[in-house]
Amino acid sequence: MKSRILTALLVVPAAFLFLSAARTPSTDVTAITQQWARAWNAKQLDATLDLYAPDAAFLTAEGGRYSGHPAIRKLFQQGLDSADPSIMLHTLSSSVSSDLAYDSGEFTEVLTFTGKAQPLVDAGSNTPPAGSKLSVQGYYLMVLRRQPDGQWRIAQHMWSFTPPAAK
Repeated sequence: MKSRILTALLVVPAAFLFLSAARTPSTDVTAITQQWARAWNAKQLDATLDLYAPDAAFLTAEGGRYSGHPAIRKLFQQGLDSADPSIMLHTLSSSVSSDLAYDSGEFTEVLTFTGKAQPLVDAGSNTPPAGSKLSVQGYYLMVLRRQPDGQWRIAQHMWSFTPPAAK
């Protein structure tokens, strides 16, 4: 009997620690950021939008606010029509508090223009020629909210650009 109690006292806390370490909330939050980058780079619009809460807002570096999936879809479709993205996100800070969390970091992105649509970023002309590239960098902030099903979704997302280095 004593050995069963001792085993239970050792196994249960060890299992709890293992499960807690394997899936902490902050790990889930930063994973959403990386899922977003993978979906964006693959030009998977539906997969990208699935990461947003239905009432999410996307705030552009130029001051625009796009609220809800239809508005964000239209904005993102324009961006993906105009260029093939290659973005890298690097988390600088993240935290979780109850049903809200944030992930804040820096990004670098190389846009290879398709020549098919007006870009979302200032590329110096109305529609850059196909194959031309633009490198941009800046900071991002994603505020996430845990949904009723327990999944984290992006509630607010914003970008800022840093100016290119002086030549």
